[in-house]
Amino acid sequence: MSTKRVRDDTTAVVTTTTSANDPPSAEVLRQAALMSMIDEDGTPVPVYDRKDIHLDYWGPQPGMSIVMDEENKINVLAKSDMEFTSPIQRTKRVGGEIVVETENSIYIVLQSAVKVCKKQPSRSSSLPESSSKKKK
Repeated sequence: MSTKRVRDDTTAVVTTTTSANDPPSAEVLRQAALMSMIDEDGTPVPVYDRKDIHLDYWGPQPGMSIVMDEENKINVLAKSDMEFTSPIQRTKRVGGEIVVETENSIYIVLQSAVKVCKKQPSRSSSLPESSSKKKK
């Protein structure tokens, strides 16, 4: 935890996430909530259409990566060849954390725990196809 001097009579405490043992920052949790509640175009998302926020991919895990499939124009968050999310729709970096919105959910990820890689040929059969359905 670090502190930042705002004024002589006030000290603001600024928390920064440094490891997987620390919880996500308040700001990244706020951004994830906003992504769940408000569409990219600024319109409110109805309560029954809001996406769940998950911490499944928080912290370092062997093989965790954002896999870019340039051929099919999709990216997924993957733990392994057999365990991955639905295609990524948008991301937002908040300090050393990333909010990842997929077709079905929102994930909070520690940036230092994820590597970006191109799709390997062995993954071609297991990655999901890009969905053609539009969000309401």
